[in-house]
Amino acid sequence: MRQAHTSAALRSPCRTLFVILLASAVLDVIRPQIVEPQSSKIRPSIDLRRPQIVKPQSSRIKASIGKPLVIPCKADPGFPDDFTLIYWIVNRTFIETAYPDGRIQQSEEKNFMKDGSVLIQRDLTFKEVVQEDLRARYTCVVTSATGIDRNVFVLKSASKHKPRQSNESRKRRSKKQL
Repeated sequence: MRQAHTSAALRSPCRTLFVILLASAVLDVIRPQIVEPQSSKIRPSIDLRRPQIVKPQSSRIKASIGKPLVIPCKADPGFPDDFTLIYWIVNRTFIETAYPDGRIQQSEEKNFMKDGSVLIQRDLTFKEVVQEDLRARYTCVVTSATGIDRNVFVLKSASKHKPRQSNESRKRRSKKQL
């Protein structure tokens, strides 16, 4: 009967903790320590700048009604390009949401080198420019952990004459004049 009592005592939580503490003291276990860096200034090994749109520079882009149009948006990511997003929105709405029929689309992102720098590009493609496109605001946005840049663009009719009004527009205008 005494053996049963001894084996139960060896398996108790207090006895197990005592054995662990004794082993730690005997083996002189080293606890991990937090080591402060020698210098208080940590310098990144890469150049971290905020992204910047480099093209297009103009806020007004010429477009011809009934013709296709491609507007490239090129940007210096200022950060490793894997961590930078570039995209288009129209009137504060994502292109895919505003034009689910695909009449206006944005291309896949492209990376390329120019003068030793990496640039990213995403194009806005109009299958055919329509009159309502001249009244919209298109925004190219480039964003990363270091910042954000955006340029707003509007389309300007490339033709010198005034665009034709629809019958509906003429009716509304004549009612206002009366």
